[in-house]
Amino acid sequence: MSKWGKCAACAAAVLFCQSAVRADYLTVQDPIFSHPLVPYGSFPASPDLSGTGWTTHDPNPSDPFGTGVLINANDIVWQNPDPNDPYRGVGHVDNLISDNTITWNDVKNIDSTLTHWDFPYQGCASIGAATGNEFAQILGSTFQANKAYTLTVAVGHNYNPNPDDIPAPLSNLRIEIFYIDGSSRHLVQSRDIFNDAATGLSANHLLDFSTTPIIIAPGDPAVGQSIGILLTTFTPADVEASGYFNVTNVRVFEDVPEPATLAIMLAGTALLWRRRRT
Repeated sequence: MSKWGKCAACAAAVLFCQSAVRADYLTVQDPIFSHPLVPYGSFPASPDLSGTGWTTHDPNPSDPFGTGVLINANDIVWQNPDPNDPYRGVGHVDNLISDNTITWNDVKNIDSTLTHWDFPYQGCASIGAATGNEFAQILGSTFQANKAYTLTVAVGHNYNPNPDDIPAPLSNLRIEIFYIDGSSRHLVQSRDIFNDAATGLSANHLLDFSTTPIIIAPGDPAVGQSIGILLTTFTPADVEASGYFNVTNVRVFEDVPEPATLAIMLAGTALLWRRRRT
């Protein structure tokens, strides 16, 4: 990208944050991974994600935990730790979101041993750090010209007293917005989230990470195509691919910038779109 293009893109990002006319949430099915309900102590739930909107890919089908596990039954991630259980006392996540559509009877029906401190029901998915594991979803919305799209995901890493069971510093989770043309995915925007000290991922508190908004220019091939979101993992070949990233609260924003911001973003991001296609 040219120096001008970088400056324009940076200026657009600043203006965008200050001057969006409207920001709408687009519908993401099961954004907190609260389905399917998983009995206490029983996992993984994936790849049986029927009815959730999510699909998975596992580069190593022989590994039952390869693609990722839905750890929404409070056996690994929970909001109300039990001080008498060292795992619950240390490994809890303090900012999970409750799924208010699930009733106490729903929870009791899958596991009669649960008590009320396990409720309200939380949702979180765990995705293995090995390269190629993924959760993906095609939304019911399509890309529109002169609008910008942002994907935001709450991310942490799994708790385990053994440091080898968390992702390596060079392992990363990539969050991505894409569209499908034929059978191929085409990147719109992505962000890599590493498990290093600078990123500051935690087992106990999830942090929000977002892609940088890029406006969809008129005539771009993404216009009219369904919006896809992807959460996928990468670990270098010479690094041990251990541990899991925790993900939840997946949000997609559709923003309409003011005319002045729109003009700058169109100029500054045209080059980004060309680089994206290569």
